[in-house]
Amino acid sequence: MPENIKKLLKLLQELWYVPFVVYTVGFLYVQGSFNPYLGDQFIFNDILTFYPVSQGLYLINGIYFTFFLALPVITIAVFTTKKARRKPRRPTNRSNVKLRRFFYFILKNRKRPLSALTHGLLFIIFICSMIFFQILTLTDDLNIPLAVQNIFFYSVGFLIFYFLYRTSSLFKINELTLKIAMAFAAALTLCYSVYLSGVHAQFINLAKYEAQERKIEMSRVSLENETMTLIKLDISADYYIGYHLDTKRTIFIARDNINKIENFQASYAGKKQLADPSALNDEEDAIIKTLQSYYDFRIHSGERTKACTQSCASFDVFKKLQSNAYFGKTSDSVRLMYFQNNPYRDKSEEDYFGVDISLPEQIEGEATLRAVYVKEYWKDDIFYLKYTLQNVADLDKNPWIIIKNEEVFFDFQ
Repeated sequence: MPENIKKLLKLLQELWYVPFVVYTVGFLYVQGSFNPYLGDQFIFNDILTFYPVSQGLYLINGIYFTFFLALPVITIAVFTTKKARRKPRRPTNRSNVKLRRFFYFILKNRKRPLSALTHGLLFIIFICSMIFFQILTLTDDLNIPLAVQNIFFYSVGFLIFYFLYRTSSLFKINELTLKIAMAFAAALTLCYSVYLSGVHAQFINLAKYEAQERKIEMSRVSLENETMTLIKLDISADYYIGYHLDTKRTIFIARDNINKIENFQASYAGKKQLADPSALNDEEDAIIKTLQSYYDFRIHSGERTKACTQSCASFDVFKKLQSNAYFGKTSDSVRLMYFQNNPYRDKSEEDYFGVDISLPEQIEGEATLRAVYVKEYWKDDIFYLKYTLQNVADLDKNPWIIIKNEEVFFDFQ
């Protein structure tokens, strides 16, 4: 057998524990990220809960965080190796000899309890600071970026391993029980820190979504008797896992009970003011009537286009509510065939209850554009949409036309 293969096999034998460490770290991180954050976010409250997520998530996150865990060990190994090779030199400056002797007494005197107390206290302080920092990041008032947390995670991890190394080397700790206790304390701290990192990562995702800073992947999950809109977390072999915005809990749905899953990107638009028909100005009234006419045709399009071939009055009115870009370049005959055979949202007219429409808002920097938020009510389902309308100069058309819509989430005040 070639020498390089022998060396590789020997290295693999020495690193037999690495896959176990990677999987364990990934497991802790993923369990934290799927825990009902903003609810019971500590492992002690839900320690027996196992989330059946995709195995690939354990591997990917395990490799990522094992890298941060390995950095302190590698750094200390390199640091101590270089230090061992360095020849001691007597400093030429003797003005601070008393101060240097004092620090030597504090840090290197193996027979004095004061030195042991110093290392022990520093070790406890760094452990507590790591946990306290990560708990602190789970508050709305102090939302620290994940990159900063990882830097802190590495730095404190380095200090923990460093003081473990220094304590063992300075005091020649040979008792197996004491070594096991120190290793257990460090391992428990790092495991809990990885778990909190998972909680914190999901907390940041939700915080950015609620702060209207980003879109997030969501799913509309159709069951036999209801449809739920959830933040998508994972789809494993047996479960769909999502975050329910109303209950603020992670939900697990067996895939055997799911009829259909629709994934889409959505953002959070904040709180909107519900339009009061008795208090609208002329512009607001025209915009809202445009949307009401749009829904009036879309809900009943199958019935109203049943006798249409190339065109008809109701269809012509419907086209004038929208821009050519929004309506598409499909010919009228094809579009009419679509309306006749495809009910709106593939739902029955009897399941439609109506819509709530917000007051129109001017889009910043766009004098002719208005945004309107609509909440559609259906039997066992609710849809949230943002419509963008434009004021057009062509008097032959409706003064306000729809140019696009998108799914967003919002609340009425």
